[in-house]
Amino acid sequence: MEICISKEGIILLRGLFGASGALTVSAGITLVYVLGATLNWRAVCAACGALPVAIATLMLALPETPNWLAANGNATEAEKVRESVGRYTTGFTL
Repeated sequence: MEICISKEGIILLRGLFGASGALTVSAGITLVYVLGATLNWRAVCAACGALPVAIATLMLALPETPNWLAANGNATEAEKVRESVGRYTTGFTL
């Protein structure tokens, strides 16, 4: 996933996007440690379960990739998504 994000992401932030996997794992471990030290185990489980649900819900708002849209016969929508992403990147083609 990080490869796709860093390949198609904003040029100035590619390094941050590429490192996002390692950063989120480290932050998650730290968060669970702090929560476990301050809350009971049920609250920690609820907090850890709420985050993936929130992320999955937010992912529904993301557009499909231009390559997937073009491969599935929706070239006009692929072009619109490519233009919306392309204003932040250079050399982006279908």
